[in-house]
Amino acid sequence: MRLDDNEGFLCADFTDAFGKACRQCVNNILNIEFLLKELNFDVVLKGATASGYKSLIGTGAGRPSGGPCFNILLDSMFREAFFNFKDLSAYADDSMIRCKNDQSQISKIIDIFKSGSNFGLHVHLHGKKAPVFLTRKNQVNKIRADGIKIHHEAAFLGINIKIDPNGLVYGKILPKVLRQLHFLIHSLGSGLKLALSDVNSDSFIPIFKMASMSISAMIESRIQYHIAFVDKESLYKLYTLHRLCICHLLQFPTTFFWL
Repeated sequence: MRLDDNEGFLCADFTDAFGKACRQCVNNILNIEFLLKELNFDVVLKGATASGYKSLIGTGAGRPSGGPCFNILLDSMFREAFFNFKDLSAYADDSMIRCKNDQSQISKIIDIFKSGSNFGLHVHLHGKKAPVFLTRKNQVNKIRADGIKIHHEAAFLGINIKIDPNGLVYGKILPKVLRQLHFLIHSLGSGLKLALSDVNSDSFIPIFKMASMSISAMIESRIQYHIAFVDKESLYKLYTLHRLCICHLLQFPTTFFWL
């Protein structure tokens, strides 16, 4: 995409959003009991198990409800602020909104993000995850906003996103992200081979379910987010990783989907 001369992206990150978000707030917004008020869980550490714990907050990190419920709360924040949120994009617990190169508007959006504390959502305001405003390089030194880093290039969602002098927005996947994805896929293949080595084993079903969850989480948290920004080379790398995942799952040779 391209940005106008007076536009940029404000990027914000929330602290442990899925773990700290207000579960009852989601139910109140939807006016139904969409999420359980309590979740029972056990803790296993070095072979020892502690039972009887209850979770009262959080939308479900690692659960299908995590992302959608976070988006429900984020959407509610912007609706209550009467702000035009059509240019807001929410990716897991990271958010990016298209806005003007204007200190007043940037400050208003930051205030909206801060209001998320009413829902248990706390935006990072300091450190390496503090809000960043992305704009054209020739605009970097012209914008002033308290507590906001102004850049024309920044890492976001595992992508190095850049805005060139013509306003073109594009990105490349960070090498460490590719290494992580390769590790997950290798682990997935090894786990499935172990499970399939004894199809009568009682452990097959839970191992298979865990492997399936790994595929789902990897695709959702990386590939679906990345394709919005990355270049052709990165898209091909994502296609290759996706193909390897499918081949591992179906026990096909890795050349089966080769194009």
